[in-house]
Amino acid sequence: ANVLVIGGSGFVGRHIVDAFRQVSNIDLTVSSHRPTKDGGLKLDFSDFVFPDRSFDLIVNAAGYGVVKTETDPVRMMAVNYFGAAQFSHAIVASMKGRREGTILFVSSQAGLMGVYGFGAYSASKFALRGLAESLAMEVLFV
Repeated sequence: ANVLVIGGSGFVGRHIVDAFRQVSNIDLTVSSHRPTKDGGLKLDFSDFVFPDRSFDLIVNAAGYGVVKTETDPVRMMAVNYFGAAQFSHAIVASMKGRREGTILFVSSQAGLMGVYGFGAYSASKFALRGLAESLAMEVLFV
């Protein structure tokens, strides 16, 4: 199986990568996008080089959480939602064409209910869940 893990250097992503590395029949590709020198985030995946093969599983594990009410909601949405949305939309067409493949979104319980002190985080995870549910319906009707 060909597996791509997005966000493979973070806490959750690293554990996912470690688990896949223990399976011998997995061809694993790991991508990690870090903040730019000016503190911004690179969310343009147009320069991401896809290997000459299709992925059977894409794991969107990129994201972060901060326990502060003053967390920048724009940055939180950029990392936790827009990065996953851009990447997923870039690859879902090829999966639809092949009529196979799985996209896994890593979220949290905060995507099911608001959590005090985690307003921006909860909102980003609610959005991620909405994206996952919408994409699931889109591929059913291909």
